[in-house]
Amino acid sequence: MVDVVFKAHRLLPHDVRVVAQCGETLQEVAVRSRLPMGDACGGQGACSSCHCHVVQGNEHLTELSDREDTALDKASDVRLTSRLGCQARIADAQGVIEVVVTDENLLAYEREHRGT
Repeated sequence: MVDVVFKAHRLLPHDVRVVAQCGETLQEVAVRSRLPMGDACGGQGACSSCHCHVVQGNEHLTELSDREDTALDKASDVRLTSRLGCQARIADAQGVIEVVVTDENLLAYEREHRGT
C-alpha cells in the first residue's frame, strides 16, 4: 500500500493521508476520497485541469508519458514536480507520495462543481 498525502490548501484545511492501491491514478485516489481535484476531460490527459505538484515520492509513480508532457504545456506554474493527476499512476507497492494541488486545479474543480 502507498500513502498519498494531499497537502492542505484553501479548500482543504489540513493535510489528508489516503491509502492507495498500485495502479490507481492520483486523480482516482482524490475522487475516491472526495478530495478536490479538477477533471474537465474526464481523466483522458487532454487538458491540464488536474495539474498537481508531486513534492515527494515521484519515484513511486509511473514515468511522465509524451501525452502527459504535451498536456502540461497547457498548464500554468509548471515545475519539475508537475504531473497530471489523471496520468500519474501509482507503480510501487510501498511508499509515501505528497501532492500539492495547484491553484489552477482548484479553480477548475470549483468551475466543474458549481451548484453541487
